[in-house]
Amino acid sequence: MIVSLPRKNHLDIFWQMLMGGIVQAFLLLVCILLSVRVVSASTWQHFGGDPGAKRYSSLNQINRSNIGKLRKVWTTRTGEQEEFGKRYNFSLTVNTPALISDSIIACSAFNRIIALDPATGSEKWRYDPWENTPLYDVVYYRCRGLAYWESDEKHPYLAKGACEQRLFMALPSNHVIAVNARDGTLCRDFGNDGRVFVDRASEMAIPAEIMLTNPGAVVGDVVVFGSLVADSYRASGPSGKVVALDVITGEVRWEYDPIPRSPEDQRYATWFNDSAKRGGGANVWTTMSVDEDRDLIFLPTGSPSPDMFGGFRQGKNEDANSVVALRGTTGEKVWSYQIVHHDLWDYDLPAAPVLLDLKRKGEKVPAVVQTTKQGFIFVFHAITGEPLFNIEERPVPQTTLVGEWSSATQPFPEKPRPLLSGEVSEEVAWGFTFWDRGKCKKWFERLDNDGIYTPPSERGIALRPSWSGGMNWGGPAVDPHSGIMVVNLTNVITEVLLERRKESMDPLPGISIDDTRTLRRQLGYPMFDTPFRVRAQAILSPFGAPCNPPPWGKLAAVDLNTGDILWDRALGTIDKISPIFPFPLELGTPNLGGPLVTESGLIFIAATMDDRIRAFDIDDGEMLWSARLPAGGQAGPMTYEWEGVQYILIAAGGHAWLGTKQGDYYIAYALEQ
Repeated sequence: MIVSLPRKNHLDIFWQMLMGGIVQAFLLLVCILLSVRVVSASTWQHFGGDPGAKRYSSLNQINRSNIGKLRKVWTTRTGEQEEFGKRYNFSLTVNTPALISDSIIACSAFNRIIALDPATGSEKWRYDPWENTPLYDVVYYRCRGLAYWESDEKHPYLAKGACEQRLFMALPSNHVIAVNARDGTLCRDFGNDGRVFVDRASEMAIPAEIMLTNPGAVVGDVVVFGSLVADSYRASGPSGKVVALDVITGEVRWEYDPIPRSPEDQRYATWFNDSAKRGGGANVWTTMSVDEDRDLIFLPTGSPSPDMFGGFRQGKNEDANSVVALRGTTGEKVWSYQIVHHDLWDYDLPAAPVLLDLKRKGEKVPAVVQTTKQGFIFVFHAITGEPLFNIEERPVPQTTLVGEWSSATQPFPEKPRPLLSGEVSEEVAWGFTFWDRGKCKKWFERLDNDGIYTPPSERGIALRPSWSGGMNWGGPAVDPHSGIMVVNLTNVITEVLLERRKESMDPLPGISIDDTRTLRRQLGYPMFDTPFRVRAQAILSPFGAPCNPPPWGKLAAVDLNTGDILWDRALGTIDKISPIFPFPLELGTPNLGGPLVTESGLIFIAATMDDRIRAFDIDDGEMLWSARLPAGGQAGPMTYEWEGVQYILIAAGGHAWLGTKQGDYYIAYALEQ
């Protein structure tokens, strides 16, 4: 039987169906948004956590109330320490792993890419770029991390499975490889069967004078790599140019040279006597950051060669030692700001600029934050490059070397104030006793120091902060909601001595590791084609402790909205620095490797010489938790969520320069269930 419904009921049914559809669509949209939020919170796809290098996670399962229940849940070893024996002592496991799709992606000291199960750490697959190929002959092997790209609607053919998730790794042999993130196979359409050779052989005076070692950065459909240029080897070193490769084909899309080669370039006038045509270095050896929405990539450039004598490159030397913003698609320069004029101290920019929004007069402003070895923090408008805190050009000490040139002024940010002192004097000399303090005092007395930026001399200078920092390549971590930045610093004075070149000279020292694991290191740099060579060493007391007052390693928090320093504290215990005072005194240690900040107000960091990982409260710097590592944790930790569980993960491989215990570990922590 057919029943006719009144027209009103038809309308009621129509509206019910319509509203029901809207509700269903709304619920579907909510589910999609929630799933996007979960993915963004759970994954860590970049060295710095996100393209803007904030090293921040919105995960909050681990918090102040339960941090005491954090326990080690799995450990994985790469096997390379046993495989390479003594050679492994000069490798660097300093990478921050990533969570991509359903795997933890890590790179080993010898450039193996390893995929691990996020819950257990068990190995899923491994790619070895040196399989059937001799290892490249370099002193140090290292992998700081990988760059990641995935396809979208702009590359529809890749959706059919042709390597639509790609990992890019730079090799010290100056190759870039592309590997499928799902199974570890080469992406054969990239370059020559998965590899691109960035040929720099014609620029080298010795093998490995220039190497690709940094993680690279993806902006749009290009992957960008800087390079490591040997410090202070010769006056006209290899170019520090940056290269951008097509993520699909591997073809060079653009190059950017921080040193201007044409007189038509306005920067050329800051390199006197046409020295820009001969200059080298100014390379990007560390990590970079990316603003995907604005098609910008930010480069922290380094020192021109050689680092500690500039007589053959007189002038300010723009765009060396600068924050440089480039258009990602073309490599066109948008703006730059020079942090150090005519660098003579190896004060290269050590870490990726951090990108976040800051508050100015009640409005959000896109900002770029650059940390430095000098302990300075520079804050710029991301689009225009204008300083967000005033920067003053102040007079600095001038060189007395014939033939050298020094800048009359250097830039000093008014806020935030410096996180380290540059003072060296009798009053600064420190010791456990009157005896060792007296020895330190005498050392300081024979060196030149008129404050920060005292030029190197034949008498020797006390360089404070040292070229190792201050702040270094680990970079800071920033809570984007509060604008609080957390950063670790080293506070040790270094002697830098220029030796006039003679026909017969003693060999220069290199890095060595002794059984006492003290900080005593001597380094030498030849600076060929100049009148001088360089000797350097940490200024230490007879007890093996730094001659300046502690803390010798610090953790500090800065409000980037106001420029105020909120707190700082010692980072690390000295029981493994000095064999004469092997007590866990919390006086801070030199450190390498950055922090991690989470939404729950926790800071996680290892980095120190005492082989520990720690958690601190971001509000006041109180230490809430620590755990012993099986090797030095000179890498930045990361966090991820897997199957409802939050993990903290760190690479523990030690570091030759610090002399921390060597290893090949990846260690994960989670709350005790």
